[in-house]
Amino acid sequence: MSAAVLNCIGITLTVSADGPFTFTFQGATYSGSGNSTFTLVNLAQGLNEISGRMNTANVGFGIAGRSSSVPGAVEQLTVQSVQGPFLFTPTRCAVYYGATGSSPPPQDFRFQFTVGTTPPLC
Repeated sequence: MSAAVLNCIGITLTVSADGPFTFTFQGATYSGSGNSTFTLVNLAQGLNEISGRMNTANVGFGIAGRSSSVPGAVEQLTVQSVQGPFLFTPTRCAVYYGATGSSPPPQDFRFQFTVGTTPPLC
């Protein structure tokens, strides 16, 4: 069963890193270095995933809010790391990775989040 696409749903993803990073979402690859903001659109309702590679010691991803007025967004507390040198989840809408000591960069990472309409939303 495939997820329904909410054609107008988008989120703002803020990335904080101390160096270069790349990530993939829905087949598109994004890259940057330092602090960057991306608008991700056409999110599927349900489980979504972002994966990538950090070529630096620290990188954090924060979902700053919706980029549309259509109902639906990332549901709080659903942002979860599934791969990588996970550090912590500082808020209900963010995840941070740190490659240190026994796991120096580059490191692959992957995290998931749920898009829906059940409050509270990011």
